[in-house]
Amino acid sequence: MFHRPRHAGMMTTLTRGQRTHAELRGVSRMPLSLAPPTKKMLATTRSFGAWVTSWEEMREPVATYPKRGAEKMRRHGLVAGGMHVFLHTNQFNHDAKYSNLATFAIEPSADSFALLGVVSLVVV
Repeated sequence: MFHRPRHAGMMTTLTRGQRTHAELRGVSRMPLSLAPPTKKMLATTRSFGAWVTSWEEMREPVATYPKRGAEKMRRHGLVAGGMHVFLHTNQFNHDAKYSNLATFAIEPSADSFALLGVVSLVVV
């Protein structure tokens, strides 16, 4: 319908019509400052829904975190080249405190099973 940018401008405001015409022809008119930045890191963190008092109770919920992380990575077109796994107790109660973390490089992957295998080696 619109063969020339100036005809597109007649139908709407001049700049918006020309921008729309260019984008319909495959020319991006979005300023780089408005483009979302490329993600370099991704986090999947959760709290347990109930008190966890043993390692056995912790294994199943922790197994879901790499799966969720892998889903997020695939959605954003990313792969994991490293992982940071941390655990800590509730800091707002008066019970004994525990915290630990492990950071390590891995073979780049967005595969749920590969990430779960790495996490299962750390959380024993």
